[in-house]
Amino acid sequence: DGCGVPVFAVPLKNGALAFAKLSRPDLFSGKLKEAVETVVHSMNAYPVMVAGTGRFDTDLMGSFPGRFISKVGAEAVQIVGVLNKGIAVAVKVADGNSRALGAITLETLRQLGFISDEELKKLATHYRPVIKNHKKEIVGEIRANFTLKIY
Repeated sequence: DGCGVPVFAVPLKNGALAFAKLSRPDLFSGKLKEAVETVVHSMNAYPVMVAGTGRFDTDLMGSFPGRFISKVGAEAVQIVGVLNKGIAVAVKVADGNSRALGAITLETLRQLGFISDEELKKLATHYRPVIKNHKKEIVGEIRANFTLKIY
């Protein structure tokens, strides 16, 4: 939809909670369950409709059908729900620049054990995006360098 509909500020924790709940349609009943199943199915069946071609959300869901739901937000927010787990990862880059968003999100999913090192090769352009100079020469790459601490 181009994110053109009115959007209100949502705390990152609440966005993660929403995607964690979306990732478990079985937690709902009746019409709400049907609606959640429709949203999850549609995002996975037509990931290009979520973000467009060559975008992180599209490539993540397209590379791993039925495993994730993913949506980028304004000012470098990314939320990924791990389907059937009731778990979501929410990332916010403080300066609002989204160029490292895929790398951070994928590294988080890797450290949590939801994506293997081998599977990351499918998303190499997002996991290790290259940096080019004005002559379009590769002069570096972005790497997420952190260790998760779960308490």
